[in-house]
Amino acid sequence: MVSVPTIPSQSLGFVLSLYLLLTGCATNVPTVPSTTSTWLMHGGDMGRTWRGADLHLNLPPVQAWKVNLGEQVLDAVANENHLVVISGSGTVCRATFRLTVFGLSDGSELWKHALKCVTPPSIAIYRDTVIVASNDGVTALELDTGHEAWIFDENKRYPSGLFVDTSCAYVIYETGKIYAVDAKTGEPVWVSEPFKGEYTCDAPSAKITSAIVGGIILVGGRNEYVYAIRAKDGTLAWRISLPRRRLSRSAISGAMAISPNGICLQAAQGHSFFWPHDYLVGIRIRDKKVLWVRNLPRTGNRNSQEVITTDGARAVFIRDFPHPEVWCLNVATGRVLWRHKIENVVRSNAPILSGGTIVILRGDGLLTAMDAKRGRTLWNLSLGNQAQHGKEGFVLTSGKSLVVCVEQVIWAFAEQKNDGS
Repeated sequence: MVSVPTIPSQSLGFVLSLYLLLTGCATNVPTVPSTTSTWLMHGGDMGRTWRGADLHLNLPPVQAWKVNLGEQVLDAVANENHLVVISGSGTVCRATFRLTVFGLSDGSELWKHALKCVTPPSIAIYRDTVIVASNDGVTALELDTGHEAWIFDENKRYPSGLFVDTSCAYVIYETGKIYAVDAKTGEPVWVSEPFKGEYTCDAPSAKITSAIVGGIILVGGRNEYVYAIRAKDGTLAWRISLPRRRLSRSAISGAMAISPNGICLQAAQGHSFFWPHDYLVGIRIRDKKVLWVRNLPRTGNRNSQEVITTDGARAVFIRDFPHPEVWCLNVATGRVLWRHKIENVVRSNAPILSGGTIVILRGDGLLTAMDAKRGRTLWNLSLGNQAQHGKEGFVLTSGKSLVVCVEQVIWAFAEQKNDGS
């Protein structure tokens, strides 16, 4: 460490911050990575993408069907046979939200349900039901009919995350309280506040992220810690502090993914007046070890966040500053394998990584596929005029289908065989 000259005490803070801004300051980084999960994390919700057999997307997919909902598509989840869509219309103060279920094979509308919530709900699929969590409570609806299977309305607050495992639905609220509900019956299993008293937030961009793997619920956000909660009873198993950068506090920036080889990838931001910055941390869950820390270029929007997808060997995400760019990292080491510039701003929840192919949704209405090994472009597929002027959209895979949502329109594609069929 370079010594700092003796200066008046009232100027010490400013001079030290300026010195760190110009020169940088080495920081000892604790060790981070390992669990088994095939779910994609997005926006704090677990279970957005059902991961069955990988799609083969080395060839452009074939459009199976297309639907215009007539109102903004806000969210979607799918299993092998059903696509569940949250849509909304109106203003911020007088918004209305609907849940619509489609048959994934032909796009037929099975049923539609008006929601009473005042903000977009969180959704997840459990077997033959879709579970909806909102300020109106937690409800399970049958996928085929829309009939109510059960309702849990003990806590009508605004949920931050919803995810399911083989037996329970877990709802995390912004207060830090977690509810575990039997996914078959809706009966409460436990309620817990494992980080009560320390789950605070100094940074306005901090988000709550959550995931479950191997009987452990991972929660990040509101402060500089990633927490591990036991799924069986809601007690705190352990917590790990994110590394600090340049004498500033770290905070979760809203992206978490669990790789199949048991590494938790968590995006974070360092918050200081002189040196705002982003970085990605790899944490091995088995021994609670920070494996690596990867500094990232500063994003153009202070509240922007990466959404990460991983196949176990690689992690892929998109940066928007100083220009749109796809990043691919080695999950075990954090080493950058390649970076690929793209011409248009990407409006997408996360890149799709399936069968060694990456698919992204571009701002000019193009689907672009890239080779995951080297970032080489494989194909471009235009979605037409309806996708060129939309502000945002997302893609997801389910079974043998690729689903794309832009504004009010939904496309479903099937993989193209090598014989062109």
